[in-house]
Amino acid sequence: MKRILLSSVFIIGASLGALSVAQAGVISLGLQESGVNGGAITTEATGSGGAIFSGSYGSFSLNELTASGAPGAATNFSSTALNTSTSTGGTLFVYATETGLTGPLGQYNMLSGLTENFYSGAINAVTETTYANTSDATYGLSTELASATFTSTGTNDTVAMTPDFTGPYSITAVYKVVSTGTGEASSTVSMTDVPEPGSLVLLGTGLLALGFVIRKRQKRA
Repeated sequence: MKRILLSSVFIIGASLGALSVAQAGVISLGLQESGVNGGAITTEATGSGGAIFSGSYGSFSLNELTASGAPGAATNFSSTALNTSTSTGGTLFVYATETGLTGPLGQYNMLSGLTENFYSGAINAVTETTYANTSDATYGLSTELASATFTSTGTNDTVAMTPDFTGPYSITAVYKVVSTGTGEASSTVSMTDVPEPGSLVLLGTGLLALGFVIRKRQKRA
């Protein structure tokens, strides 16, 4: 009996302070395995700001795959525990997408943090990849931002320029887990926009001004 434990965290960031903030959209969780549903991606759960799935998928059994999103300085996807088991070796794809993002717009730097926290057993490899899609498609894989394949624990941080977003768009994190037997993996993907230096200066100036106003009011009191 093959057993895979994949514990994942997705973080999709928005800008700080006066920058445009990405609003939490619809989160979709999809699974894909060769020979199941014609090899197409099966959407197992969707939700506004969050989604969760537990159940069977083909030869795999999954328990408590969760993802959540929240607007603000960091829009978060988090997957607490994905337990899969099957009697034969195979490849499982796990997709997490947030659609309906409306900011930041234009082109900006996106930091993708790809991490394998725990790795054991007969897992050949875990590949983590991040994507952006200007058409706001669920599981839209049109523009790859970063990718890393792990055969042991490790981290890969990559900064890449996004497409020119002019309207609602989507971002997606994908896990590809290849195993020939019993194994476990704990994985993390983070996606965070990187503010331009000028924006950081603007944010710092605003915080200083706010502190000045607060101190002035305290003196008057």
